[in-house]
Amino acid sequence: MIRYLKNKRGSIALVSALAVTALMGFAALVTDTGILFFNRMELSNMADAAVMAGAQDLPDTSLALQTGRLYAQRNGNATDQIYFTISGNNQIISADATRKVPTFFAKLFNIYSADVHVHAAAAIQPIAAYTGVVPLGVVKQDFVYGTTYTLKVGGGDGTTGNYGALALGGKGGSNYRDNLLYGYDGRINAGDWLYTETGNMAGPTKDGINYRVEQDPYATYDTVQSGSARIIVLPVLDSFDVNGRGEVLVVGFASFFLEGATGSGTQCTVQGKFMRTYVPEGETSDSGTGYGLYGVRLIQ
Repeated sequence: MIRYLKNKRGSIALVSALAVTALMGFAALVTDTGILFFNRMELSNMADAAVMAGAQDLPDTSLALQTGRLYAQRNGNATDQIYFTISGNNQIISADATRKVPTFFAKLFNIYSADVHVHAAAAIQPIAAYTGVVPLGVVKQDFVYGTTYTLKVGGGDGTTGNYGALALGGKGGSNYRDNLLYGYDGRINAGDWLYTETGNMAGPTKDGINYRVEQDPYATYDTVQSGSARIIVLPVLDSFDVNGRGEVLVVGFASFFLEGATGSGTQCTVQGKFMRTYVPEGETSDSGTGYGLYGVRLIQ
């Protein structure tokens, strides 16, 4: 009987030791898996944000890489390793990041750290649909950044009664003026047909343009900030060659820094400098033609 009890106690001790080992192994698996998961999510968020920040400087590749690295340094861990690459005709910035994560329970099994890896990529894509355009149209061309363009011509320079104005959501001077003041609240897509607004519309034009300039009177092309009323988005048209009120085809969207309205009477003209702008709103297309207005999208 004594021998039996000793053998039983020995078996219980062995089973207990095995159970403790298994329990510790399970604790190591659960705890360290959670630690790795948390670090992977944190690293992934940092990489996503870094490529999104860098993409806003594309197609300037050196500046995009500099911005991405700076953002990663400020928001990641000092030991993170992150490598950026540019591809897709300078339209895509990618990041591959690695973080060495110390383990907790797994150290009992001589596993002191584990690596987590993430990949992220962001692309700039032309805006294919937009809400908030002003009722002026520009004909497609090879726009040059920083160059001043006439967005509405004066009397004698139009095409059979058209001077660059568009009838968005309605006709007439009052509707046209409101759209200049606040932007058209309807959605316009590349491929839509829009009606032109005939007549010089000098009074409504000056009201709308002067209002926007007065919202940010000291801004310049080089200093204007995102969200300024002087950054305007216009439909880019295939042609403005219509006779009287007619339909024109939208092929894209462009942004300009609004310089102002000049001239008196029917000679009222509007000028703006062509600029590159990134907007959080608006639908993008990976196959459309870019006219300076882009959205930044995570693609991986």
